[in-house]
Amino acid sequence: MYPSPREFSSAAELRADAKAVRARFKTLPAWQPPTPPAPEPKPACTHRPVLHAVFIISDDAYTDLLRGWVSHAPQPRPIKVEDIQRIIARYYDVSRLDLISSRRTANVSFPRQVAMYLVRTLTIRTFQEIGRLFGDRDHTTVLHAVRKIARKRETDTTFAALMGEFVRQIEGWQAPAEEMGAT
Repeated sequence: MYPSPREFSSAAELRADAKAVRARFKTLPAWQPPTPPAPEPKPACTHRPVLHAVFIISDDAYTDLLRGWVSHAPQPRPIKVEDIQRIIARYYDVSRLDLISSRRTANVSFPRQVAMYLVRTLTIRTFQEIGRLFGDRDHTTVLHAVRKIARKRETDTTFAALMGEFVRQIEGWQAPAEEMGAT
């Protein structure tokens, strides 16, 4: 695109070359801004008639009318951390308090890591929030748990199936009546 650099033996030769380049640029046509597109034609009728009417309808008819406008697809229920902890604790036969305790035994730490992974993947909680919810743990502890469970899920098909079952249970969680009042 650009000419290769040249060597000049004198200042006069350099000035002469610069003068020739300027002369070439003067012969180029002047820059013109692009022409704007032609405006679109306006419609002949610029307004639409508005009809005003008052209808008196019953509450049932009004409800039926709204049903047609509003989708009745069930809205996904927000997933609660407590639900995840409850399901994991029940499966691994530990208490929910064990999951948030400071105990580090394998029978408690692994279920805690599974629960942390599920909270991270099924909710919008940050590592710091998850750490606080699991006994005031550091965010790097949560990061380690998420990475460890993700690796195990990729390599162990049985564990991956179990995790899929956990997800189905959590997304469809309905607390039994006796647990509704208990915390």
